Amino acid sequence: CPGGIKPDVIIPFSDLKHFRQGMSSGTPSPYHSVDVQMFCGGTSGNTAHGLSVLGVKSMIAAKIGNDYPGRSIRAAMEEAGVDVEHVLFDDVHPTASILIIVDEDGDRYLVPWPKLGGANDFLLPGDLPNSLLPKVGWVHFCGDILKIDPTGETLCDFARRCHLAGITVSLDLNLRIESSGWNDAFAEKIRRVMEVSTV
Repeated sequence: CPGGIKPDVIIPFSDLKHFRQGMSSGTPSPYHSVDVQMFCGGTSGNTAHGLSVLGVKSMIAAKIGNDYPGRSIRAAMEEAGVDVEHVLFDDVHPTASILIIVDEDGDRYLVPWPKLGGANDFLLPGDLPNSLLPKVGWVHFCGDILKIDPTGETLCDFARRCHLAGITVSLDLNLRIESSGWNDAFAEKIRRVMEVSTV
């Protein structure tokens, strides 16, 4: 699964609200702290992690920041049995994360941080060398990450190389147009990966 891995940081807003109310009123509160949790995320990360948990050998190729969130998610993926040899550290750009705020009704609000400029936006062709191809039997792409270059162009090229090498290529559109938008350049990259996809 080439593309992006992002920590999903779950913030229970209702717990935070009760915690703050208890602090400001000076009355004891059952909410002595707020349980913020971090999980493996990102569409490519979710796929590789899920496959590994189900006992399927999986690998992820991605770029993360050389920071606490990046090191944590790489370690969590490795602990789950995902091959992380091609998860590369970027010393310049931070790990992109998704802040998931859960309200009192259980509704989730997703806030990408940073919205642009996370390490996953800077995957380069050299990060996915041809030497990787013999290790791959099936490669799965996620559409949402194709929008941002250079990662989008890198993944389109890798999909083409996989197809030419006879590797099964699958694509989960996962467009999320309502949050990430749509334009002709994005549509063209989706079309290019669809043309070499077999699933």
